[in-house]
Amino acid sequence: MNISKKLFISGLSLIMCMTLLAPMSAVYADDTETSEDEVVVSESDKPYLSLGADLSSTQLTTVLGLLGIDEDRFDEYNVTYVTNEEEHEYLDSYLSSSTIGTHALSSVVVIAADEGDGVTVTTKNITYCTSEMYENAMVTAGITDASAIVAGPMNISGTAALIGVIKAYSAMQDEDVDEENVDAALNEIVVTGDIAEDNDDAEALVAYLKEQVAQEDMSESEINEAIDLAEEKFDISLTDEQQEALAELLAKISDLDLDIDSLKSQAQAIYDKLGIDIDTDSFFATVKNFFGGIWDAIVDFFSGFFNSNDTDEVSEEKIEETQSEEVDTSESVEDSDTTVEETTETEEVEEDTEIQDETSSEDSEESEDTETTDSQDQEESSSDESINE
Repeated sequence: MNISKKLFISGLSLIMCMTLLAPMSAVYADDTETSEDEVVVSESDKPYLSLGADLSSTQLTTVLGLLGIDEDRFDEYNVTYVTNEEEHEYLDSYLSSSTIGTHALSSVVVIAADEGDGVTVTTKNITYCTSEMYENAMVTAGITDASAIVAGPMNISGTAALIGVIKAYSAMQDEDVDEENVDAALNEIVVTGDIAEDNDDAEALVAYLKEQVAQEDMSESEINEAIDLAEEKFDISLTDEQQEALAELLAKISDLDLDIDSLKSQAQAIYDKLGIDIDTDSFFATVKNFFGGIWDAIVDFFSGFFNSNDTDEVSEEKIEETQSEEVDTSESVEDSDTTVEETTETEEVEEDTEIQDETSSEDSEESEDTETTDSQDQEESSSDESINE
């Protein structure tokens, strides 16, 4: 009996141990199965940690496991902490105090990436912010070529985790991130998260618009027009409040000195990850094409209109020229008739003059003949008288 009792107790103890160890194995499940895009800390990496200051020892163990950090070597890592006071300092302008909470639990690890690799983020136990939201916001903060893992000890929103990412990156670069960039990045996380509640591809929408305002000097009205075009492009419908918040964010981002190439490559990476294939022409190119088409239609219309008028005017000019030619021809004919009449009259006058001259000549000859006759008669008379004498 004693042996059986001992075996029973030993078996029961083994089952209890296995039961207790099972949850611990589940915590580290993410380390054994990784996707192609998942960030993993390797032995050659020099990770920079930023931990929630309010983590309990048990929560710390859980978080370090999720981040892929060897707890036995914890003292060898560069570690910073984020307090709940800092979370309120940065986020009170965008979130309610109840949303931020009273405990800082979000934790991150940041690893330097090769130049040109861009920004990549993996999340664990984060229910509100997506990896694409963090990637977008990190680029807005001025972070380039870095990989990060964001984790919570249990399911949390992760809204404040970006503060830890920025602190860890600053430690890695040994340089503080500009406060304006930090504010814009945190604002972006909140605005994108709000849009994502009712719309898919919110991250792609924001990435696209950031690229537009960063490469073009846009006015307030142009930013609003860009948002309208982006809504159509991504098939997203925003409320008036979301449009206003997004416009304010974009105006803020437009004043930052961001790397355009980084924005473009990051936006394209998000499009690829989300399976989005869109035309990424700039806002002004899109507007130019749109209004260019309208302008061409207007030009074609009025060109046809004026060409028609020109044709009418040409026809009228030709008619006037023809009429003028007819008038000239008529006048020429009249001139010819006048000339002919004048010529005829002149010839008639000349003929009359010749006739008169001939008549005058005949009269003169007749007169001469008369005189000759009279002279002969006188001579004859004189001769007769002489004879008589």
